[in-house]
Order: sequence, then structure tokens, then C-alpha cells
Amino acid sequence: AYKYATVGENVAVGVSALEGGSGSYRTAIGNYALYEPGTGTKSIAVGYQAARGSSGSYFVALGYNAGYMAADKTTFAGYEAGRYTSGADNVGVGFWALYKSSTGKESTAVGAYAGAYATSDHNVAVGYKALYGVADQSVCCDSGSNNVAVGFEALKVNSEGYLNVAIGSQSMTSNTTGAGNAALGYQSLLDNTTGTDNTAIGNIALWDNTTGKDNVALGYNAGGANSTGDENTYLGYEAGHNVNGSKKVYIGRDSGANATSSPSVKSAFALFIH
Repeated sequence: AYKYATVGENVAVGVSALEGGSGSYRTAIGNYALYEPGTGTKSIAVGYQAARGSSGSYFVALGYNAGYMAADKTTFAGYEAGRYTSGADNVGVGFWALYKSSTGKESTAVGAYAGAYATSDHNVAVGYKALYGVADQSVCCDSGSNNVAVGFEALKVNSEGYLNVAIGSQSMTSNTTGAGNAALGYQSLLDNTTGTDNTAIGNIALWDNTTGKDNVALGYNAGGANSTGDENTYLGYEAGHNVNGSKKVYIGRDSGANATSSPSVKSAFALFIH
């Protein structure tokens, strides 16, 4: 323990903890914690190989392999949280939180597997496998930025989608490249993959939407059956819930229940009020 670290006010407990570095004001507890840490300063590593490969400063790494490559001003807590993440200003709390975010920076992930493969910047993931990303190494990972995912498996398989907000269990869980969407509610925009600029508020609102864009749905199951239609508005409980089409407005409970899938004139708008 603390065999080679020679500069200022360090604490090392464990086999090869803080061995091979020259920084100061660091605490390493656990075998190989902060092993060969370079010249970083003012950092804490607790756990087997915590921050072992880090040369950063002002970070906290707590847990087995946590913050293995920790950069400046990062916090990782949990089993292998931030294991393969070298970007700065990240926070990962939970089992495999921000596990392989690579050089992504300024992101926050809280929950088991939250943001595990989210490699871009400015993301927020809260919940089990929220913004999990794509684990397949041939297509790894999630390069989308500026996303917010809150809830169980929210934005789970996002790959390149950006500027999305998904709040609710499994909201936007199938999204891959869709961008600029907002989903609030259980399984809202559940099946969306590439659809863009949709707003779904309410449990299972626009849940079947896959590629449709520029839709607005407010209410339980509003626009539920729309999969590819664009530029629709659904207001109310199950408004337009069994119709797939474009350029329609549904207002009221069960409005448009017997509507056809598209207006008689392709460029026209259709209005259904119940």
C-alpha cells in the first residue's frame, strides 16, 4: 500500500493502492485503488480497482471498478459505475451506471444500468435501464445527446436520437433515431423508433407511433393507434385512438371512433369532435 506515491497528504489502504503516482491530497482504499494514478489531485477512490486507470482530479469513485478511468470532476458510485467512461463532469450512481459512456461528458445517470452505453454529452437518465443504449459492440452505443429519460426503461434503446424528453415507465423505450420528441406518461410513445417532433402526454398516448412526426396527443391512449401518420392533434381520453392517418384533429372522449384512415382530400385537414 502507498509504496510509490510520494507527494503530499495522501492516504492509501490496500494492496498497491495509490502505487505509482505523484499527485497529492488523495484517498485510496481497496486493492489497486487509484493504482498508477499519475499527477491528479484531491480525489477519493474506495473499492477494488476503483479509479485504477484514472489520471483525473477532483473525482469520487466508490465501488468495484467504479470510475476506472475517471476524469476531472466526476462522481461514480456503484458496481462498475463509469467503468469505461473517461469524459469529465459526469455523475453515475448505481450498478453499471454510465458503464461505457466513453468520452461523453456532463451527463447524469442514477439507477442500475442507467445510461450504461450512452456515449454522448448532456444526457440525464434516472431509472432502471433508462437511456441504456445499444450494447451490441458492432453498433455500440448511444450517440444521441441532450436527452432526458426518467423512469423504468425510458428511452432504453436510443441510438442516435437527440433532444428527447421521456418521463414515465417505458416511455419512448423503442426509440432509436427519433429526435425532438416529448413523452410524459406510462408507455407514452412506446413504439416510436424514428418519429420526430411528437408530443405525447398521458398514459399510452401515441403508444403505437413508430415513424409518425409532428403529432400532439393529450389524454389516456390519445392517438394510440397512429403509427405512421403526421401532423395530427388528439385532445381527450382515447381521442382518435383507433385511427392511423395524417392531418386530423380529434377533440373529446373517443372522438373519431368511426373515422376513416385518411381525409378524402390528401392535403386537407379533418376535424372530429365528440
